[in-house]
Amino acid sequence: MSGSPRRYWVWFGTACAGAALVVLAASPLLVRERHPVIHVRWQGGLDAAARQAIERQLALQPVGQTAPETWRYELTDASVDTIRALVTHADVEDTHFLDRTTFTIAPDAGAGERRPGPLGTWSPSLAFGIADYGPLALLLLAAAAAACAARPRLALQTSVTARSMVQRGATLLTRGIPDLSAEALGLFRIVYAVWLVYLFTTIELRLEAGIVPADGQLGWGWLGWLASRPDLMVWLRRAIVGLLMLVAIGMFTRVAYLLAAMAMTTWILVWIESQHSNAHVWLALLLMIPCLLTVRMDVALSVDEMLRRRRGTGYGPGHHGRSYGFAVWIPGLILGTIWLSAAYAKLAESGLEWILGGAVKYHWVIDAGQAEVDWGLWVAGHHWAAVLMSFLGICFESVFILAVFARTIRWRMLLASTGLALLVGFHLFQGVSWALWQPVWASFFIPWESIANTIRPLSPARAARPAVPPARLRAVHWMFIGLVCLHAPLSLPAGFGRFESYATTYASIEAFNTAAPNRNHLWVGYGTPGAIEISEEAVVSDAILRLSRGERLPPDYPGTIRQFADTMARPRLGTGLSQSPLRITLTQDQTTFDWDAGRFSRPGPDLVIGTLDVESMTLTSID
Repeated sequence: MSGSPRRYWVWFGTACAGAALVVLAASPLLVRERHPVIHVRWQGGLDAAARQAIERQLALQPVGQTAPETWRYELTDASVDTIRALVTHADVEDTHFLDRTTFTIAPDAGAGERRPGPLGTWSPSLAFGIADYGPLALLLLAAAAAACAARPRLALQTSVTARSMVQRGATLLTRGIPDLSAEALGLFRIVYAVWLVYLFTTIELRLEAGIVPADGQLGWGWLGWLASRPDLMVWLRRAIVGLLMLVAIGMFTRVAYLLAAMAMTTWILVWIESQHSNAHVWLALLLMIPCLLTVRMDVALSVDEMLRRRRGTGYGPGHHGRSYGFAVWIPGLILGTIWLSAAYAKLAESGLEWILGGAVKYHWVIDAGQAEVDWGLWVAGHHWAAVLMSFLGICFESVFILAVFARTIRWRMLLASTGLALLVGFHLFQGVSWALWQPVWASFFIPWESIANTIRPLSPARAARPAVPPARLRAVHWMFIGLVCLHAPLSLPAGFGRFESYATTYASIEAFNTAAPNRNHLWVGYGTPGAIEISEEAVVSDAILRLSRGERLPPDYPGTIRQFADTMARPRLGTGLSQSPLRITLTQDQTTFDWDAGRFSRPGPDLVIGTLDVESMTLTSID
C-alpha cells in the first residue's frame, strides 16, 4: 500500500480523536445537567400564589404533586445556602431526599428529566445519543484507523460487507459461552434454586398494613397497594418458596420457574418501593432472573427428565449445547456490564480526579464505622496508596468484562478473580457485603462442567438414547444479551441502569471536611453499664432528628420503627437483646479524621440527639 493511503488513515484517526475531545467538551451544550429530585411538604393552608413565589425564590421546578400538601421538585440550585434556606423556611413543613444536618442532597435522591442544552434543542434525541455515545464511537474509529495505518493489509480488508461485520461481532460477543452438558446444567439449577429458597426465607420485608410508602422511588400505584398488604406479601413469599422447591427437584420446571420469576420480580420491586432503598443491592439478581427463562433447565437431574426417559423421549446422557452454557455465562455478562458501567460513571462524573485525587479515601473514611478492618484508614492517610487503590478499583471494574470472552477455564478464573477482589474489598473496607451479588459472581466463576465430570462416574449407568442435536443459541438469547448490554449505560430511576454508586469525589480534603456528614450511632440502654449499640436504621435516626427539631413524623414511620425494634430481639442479629427495645438513643460522635496520622480523633464526647420511646413515638429522657 502506498504512503498516501497510510497518511489518509493517520489523518482520519487524528481527526476522529480530536472530534471525540470536542464532543466531550461540548456535552454540556448538548445535554443539560440533570437536577436532583426532592419532595417538599408545605404547611397546610399555603395558597398557590405564595407557594409559587417560594418555588421561584428557592430554584424549585415542579414535577408533580404526590399528596395534598406534598410536591416533587427538581432542585435546580443544590448549593448549601439554597438547601439551608429551603429546610428552614417557615412555610416548609418537611422535606425528603435532603440531609437536614449538612444541607446536602441525600445519596438516594433521584435525578430529574434529561433536557437538551442550547445546541441540542433542534433534535434532543440525537443530542443525547451524541453526548452519550459519540466520544466512544469516535475513539473506536480512531483506533481502527490507527490499526489500518500500522498494517496496510488490514486496510485492504475494510470492504467487508455489513452482514459479515455483524456476524463477526456476534461471534466475538458470544465466544465465551461454553458448550455445557445437561448434567452440569442440572447441577447449576439445583444450587441456584436452593440459594433462592434461602434468600427469600431470610430477607426481611417490613410492611405496615394500610400504609402506602410515601418515599417509594418507583411510584407505581400497584406496588404501593401491595406494600400496604403485608398479608398478601406473606402468601407471595410462600408461593415463591414452593415454586423454587419444584424447580430444585425439576418437577414442572419450566412452568414453575416462569411463575417463580414473575413472583420474585414482584416481591423485589415491592421491597425496593417500601424499604427506603433503591435497586442497587438487587440489580444483578433482577437481571439474572429473567435471563434464565431462556434456558431449558430440566434436561438432567430432574423429575421431568426421568419421566421423559420412561416414555423414551429423554435427551439421553451427555446431551450438551451452548444454550445450556448460556445459564452460567449470562451472570458474568451482567456483572461485567454493571462494573464497566460503574467505571465509566466514575470517570464521567469525576474525571481523572477520581483516580488522581484518591477518591477511595473519602468513601472509606465515611464507611469506616461499618468496615470490617481499619486498613482503609491507613490508605486514606497515605495519598499514594489512595491513588493506587483508586486506580486498581477502576482497573478491576473495567477488566472483569474480559472474562466473559475467555474460552478457557484458566483465563476465565484469572480474569473473573478481579470481581472477587472487588467484592472482598467492598466487604473489608466499607462493610458492604453485597450478599446478593456474590452468588451471581459464583454462578459464573464455578467450573460446573468440571464438577459434573467428577460426580458423573458416581451415578448409575444409563442406556444410551437416540442422538439429539446440541442445544444451540436462539434469537431469544440474543434479545436478553442485548437488553443486558443496553441496560448498563442508561441512567434510569430507582438505582436501575448506569451504576453510579460511589461515582462522586471531593475537590480536596478541605472540601470533604466541610461537607462530611456526622456519624450516627443507635443505642439501647445508653448511659448505663449494659449499653448496647445496635445496627443503624435510617428511619429511626431520621425520626429522632425530626422529633428533636419539633417536626412531625411521616405516617409510615411508627410501624417501620416498631418492626425494626422487634427484629433487634432476634439472636441472629447478634445484639444480645432478649426483648424488643422500648427506648432507642441516637448519638453523633464529634470525631474528625487526622489525615496525617490516618486515624480518627475525638475532640469531645458523643452528642446525644435524643432518646425515642418506641411505644409513644416521643422523645424522653435517658434513664
